[in-house]
Amino acid sequence: MAKKAINLKDDLKNRIFSDSIMDGNVMYISGQVGTVEGDDNSFEKQFRRVMEKLSLILKKADMSLENVLRLGVYLKERTDFQKMNQLFTEFFPENPPARSTIVTNLVNEIMLVEIDAIASR
Repeated sequence: MAKKAINLKDDLKNRIFSDSIMDGNVMYISGQVGTVEGDDNSFEKQFRRVMEKLSLILKKADMSLENVLRLGVYLKERTDFQKMNQLFTEFFPENPPARSTIVTNLVNEIMLVEIDAIASR
């Protein structure tokens, strides 16, 4: 089976990467962010929006968060680590996926978290 792009929106004008790529039964999801222009963009809101985006991408491939094998979490602030862990358990209450967490500068000043994922059927 050839690899196939799965995107949240069908309009790919001016896109330089896909939201995700399916290769057989494995899905590779690009880093997702949860910023919304004009919102307060708190860490919790951004995290929840990212998880919602991940869920929507997975749903397009008939999968869910239960199919996630690994997450890469990129935080702007080290002080958000504990909050991230609390929120993480809401979305992965049992058998959580493997995870890396890195504190780093992100592309946009208002970005507080970015998450990429690998999932499998």
